[in-house]
Amino acid sequence: MLVDKPIAAFSHVLAGKYAGLGTIGYNHTLLTKEFGPRVRLVSVLTDAIIPPDEVLKNELCIKCEMCKKCCATQAFTTTENIIAEMDKKKCAEYHYRLKKAFCYPCG
Repeated sequence: MLVDKPIAAFSHVLAGKYAGLGTIGYNHTLLTKEFGPRVRLVSVLTDAIIPPDEVLKNELCIKCEMCKKCCATQAFTTTENIIAEMDKKKCAEYHYRLKKAFCYPCG
């Protein structure tokens, strides 16, 4: 269960970053030029040869910390890095409660 071990086997966010779709923001989400953080990612693993886009060099996150202020669990802690420290267990527990209530998880 994710609550017991809140670690992903595969990061769609990192895959998106290295596919040139965007950069990783303060709250560990992929930020895109077109949609900001409002994207849902699904990955397709293939051995097809697909030319990659360039990885974005400029960070899209301006570190305004609005995501931190809006977080229902207050799971983010600011560091010197662009990406915050995140209490993954707190997030997983909240996600579990939302899912049990048939609510779409936050994001």
